[in-house]
Amino acid sequence: LATLAVYYSFGIAAYRWLEGWGALEVVYFLTVMSTTVGYGDLVPKTTQGRLFTAFYALAGITTVISAINASVRSVLRQVGTLRAHAHRLGIWRGIWRGQATPRALRLETPIRQVNAEHANYPLDYLTKVALGPMVAILAGVVIGVHILGEGAVTSFYWSVATMTTIGYGDVAVRPGVPQAVAVVFLPLAVAALSHAISQLSHVAT
Repeated sequence: LATLAVYYSFGIAAYRWLEGWGALEVVYFLTVMSTTVGYGDLVPKTTQGRLFTAFYALAGITTVISAINASVRSVLRQVGTLRAHAHRLGIWRGIWRGQATPRALRLETPIRQVNAEHANYPLDYLTKVALGPMVAILAGVVIGVHILGEGAVTSFYWSVATMTTIGYGDVAVRPGVPQAVAVVFLPLAVAALSHAISQLSHVAT
């Protein structure tokens, strides 16, 4: 958080001087840039601004993505902990077979019997991998409909284009509240998909 604060604070001061942008515009621009979404709706126009951006983009990609990835991993760990508690309390039993069994049961029961009766590890792991992107897409659709004022299909299209960092830029993110919401949504959506892709190789294991 301290690193992010320094990155955004210095960026606000620099772009206010170089391009004359407001604080929210700078934060939005730095977020779009550092997540590599690159909508192209707000770009530096001065020679000095473009030269500064060329160097600051390199720092931004490593700084912001690293910080957000850590946050997403933390949130997913908390979700996993809640699911584990729910399973121990018997909430999931008989409803969802994708949960790994409690440690006590594994110690008392032969592992083949445990796997046959209680666990579906690939399905469980695929669920965990897909959870982040699914939540991100749903959040993007809600934002697109209620904040950007787009239809459901266009909002879904914008959400996926943003999360995959394709960032066509044909759906307008207006100044003000839409930009403020995008500042929060962009890095979380990109990090959610990035984390899911990195975890896919563990499904077979």
